[in-house]
Amino acid sequence: MFSLLTVGVSVSSTASAQEVVSAAQAGAGGASLADPRDNSEVTLNPANVSLIPRYDVQAQFTGGPTGDLRWNASAVDGRTSKFLSFGVAYHGGVVAPAFHPVELPGWAPTGEALRNRKQTHDITVALSAPFVDRKVAVGLNGTLMIFDGEYVGKGVSGNVDVGFSARPIEFFSVGLVGKNLLPIKDQAEIPAAIGLGVRGGKDNLFVGMVDFNTRLEQVAGSRFDVSAGIQGTIKELVDLRGGYAWDGDINRHAVTWGLGLHSKVGGIDYGMRIPVFKDAWTIAEATHYVALTIFTNFGDEKAEEQPIRWPGDR
Repeated sequence: MFSLLTVGVSVSSTASAQEVVSAAQAGAGGASLADPRDNSEVTLNPANVSLIPRYDVQAQFTGGPTGDLRWNASAVDGRTSKFLSFGVAYHGGVVAPAFHPVELPGWAPTGEALRNRKQTHDITVALSAPFVDRKVAVGLNGTLMIFDGEYVGKGVSGNVDVGFSARPIEFFSVGLVGKNLLPIKDQAEIPAAIGLGVRGGKDNLFVGMVDFNTRLEQVAGSRFDVSAGIQGTIKELVDLRGGYAWDGDINRHAVTWGLGLHSKVGGIDYGMRIPVFKDAWTIAEATHYVALTIFTNFGDEKAEEQPIRWPGDR
């Protein structure tokens, strides 16, 4: 079984176009670097693309309270070849993120608030090679970034990530990734970083996950980030999630929760990220994620010959 289509809707004002986590991951704190089953790994940790045989297509839309609009589509082929898996993702957006210090213009209209409004188009291609019967994998991705901003101008840039992952047993996986490793100038929003993720548990019962990240450049506050979450499943049908995240660079904390319903023919997931400020905040500043997934046996000749059955069918 694999995910044929995932459609997500989220509300966010801080994440970059490349930071695309699924609704399930968002509900569990955003911890994702050791997740072997999600298309977000095309951009988050390319090594995970080949840990499980699958052929997935995903689409997502994001809308933010500051007027941000983001959309993306991706596909993963981990079944055609036993020796090499492939993933591709497109992320586009019309966004207005906060100015990074190096992006601040030298002038501003009198009495008018500056908005770092820009349009972005990112195309990522990932390759992953599994070893030892898909228990270990290495991966590489490359991203072409096209942008057009009111203050940052037009341009084309890009970078690469290198990942490693291991799943020695069904109930445990670990991921290590180096992000944006090429020393390219004028990439304030995507600093070089190293991330480590660990995930453990039985998918249809209980799973825990945690990510640690450290920035190697463009550090304003702390260089460390932490994301952690848990997921419990009731009767192999309902997923309940909760989590926590800390962005050390801006010293911002967040709590998350999520709910998922799934069967052998599909599922729907919801996640919510709630920022925790020292001062008062409103619910409009929370982030919402909704995802719909349809499963099929496409690409698995043996499974395609069997009829689809709901849980409990005999």
